[in-house]
Amino acid sequence: MIFMKDYEVREATNEEIPAINSLMERSFHPEETILHCLLTKYKSTLTQDDLRQIDEDQRAIIAAMVANYPCQVIVHNATSKIVGVNIMIASENSKLVPADNRSIDVYETHPPKCQFLRDYFRHMNEMIDRADLFSKVPKAKRFLEFYAIAIDADHRKKGLSTLLMREGIVFARMNKVDVVFGLFTSPFSKRAAEKLGLENVMDLDLLEYKDTDGSLLYEESRGHSVASVMAMQSSVDDFKFKSV
Repeated sequence: MIFMKDYEVREATNEEIPAINSLMERSFHPEETILHCLLTKYKSTLTQDDLRQIDEDQRAIIAAMVANYPCQVIVHNATSKIVGVNIMIASENSKLVPADNRSIDVYETHPPKCQFLRDYFRHMNEMIDRADLFSKVPKAKRFLEFYAIAIDADHRKKGLSTLLMREGIVFARMNKVDVVFGLFTSPFSKRAAEKLGLENVMDLDLLEYKDTDGSLLYEESRGHSVASVMAMQSSVDDFKFKSV
C-alpha cells in the first residue's frame, strides 16, 4: 500500500468493480483515441441497442480484467472515492510457460457480444502484435500490459497517472514479471511512460489504417495520430529494446 499527500495507491478488490467501471465510463472510454475514432466513424450505423450492448460488454470485460488480473487504484483520502485506476493484463510466452500455468485470456473467456467491440479489441491487439515483443525478448516468460490508466478529471495534473505506472512497475518486479508494456495513444501518457524508463518499441501511424472501402479508420486522430508500443524490461537483464 503506497501513500502520497491526499491519496492512497493500493490493489483493487472485486467489490470495487462497479466504481472502477464508473470511472472508466467517465474518464477513459470517451477519451481513448482508438475507441473515440471508431465510435465517431461508425456513429451513423450504431443503433441505440448497439450502444447499450457496447456499454454492457465494456463493463463485463473490465470486470473480468479486474477479477483475473492485477489492478491498482488510487483512492482520494478525503472522500474515500476511487479517482484513478491502472488495469493491467498478464500474459505469458507460450513457448516457455506450460498451458496450465498461464493467465486466462479474457478476450476468449468473456468475448463481447457486439461486433463493434470485437473489432475494437482486434484492432488494439493487432497493433500490439506488430511490435512482436515475444520475439524481441525470447527469454522473457511473463509480460504485464498497462491496458488502461484512467484518472478522474477533477484529480488530473497531479502526477497520479505517473504514480500508477510507477507502482505497476514495482508490482511487476516484485512478482517476477519480465516485461512491462503498453499501447500508448496520447502524447501525455507517452511522456509519462518515457520518464519511468519505458522505451519506444514501435510507432504506429493511425492514419495508415483503412476500412475495407478504403476510408480512414482513425480520421479523428489527425494532429495526434501516432500511437506507440512502449516497453521496459523488469527482470531480463541481457536485452535492450530497439525502436522500429
